[in-house]
Amino acid sequence: MSHRWLAVALTLALTCLSFTSIADPVWFGVMSMLMVSMGLVFPRWGMIAFVVSSSANVSLMKVYTGTSILMIALVLTTILIMIFPEIVLWLPNTMK
Repeated sequence: MSHRWLAVALTLALTCLSFTSIADPVWFGVMSMLMVSMGLVFPRWGMIAFVVSSSANVSLMKVYTGTSILMIALVLTTILIMIFPEIVLWLPNTMK
């Protein structure tokens, strides 16, 4: 189990180091967190959906139906941030 987390941490660190020469690290961090949040809710590895389903005693399909609006919002936000990275960088740039 510890080897998996080590692989994830090393992959993220090496990707961040190699990617910062192309794009802003703040943008990379926001995109990484959006991808993690989608991965926690989307089917196949959706840990949050399984936890909510078992703790509330509802079917998994009902949980996915309830989170469909969230998924649409996450996908649209990811697309917007990929097309217009200035959305993410606006607030940090005002602090300089």
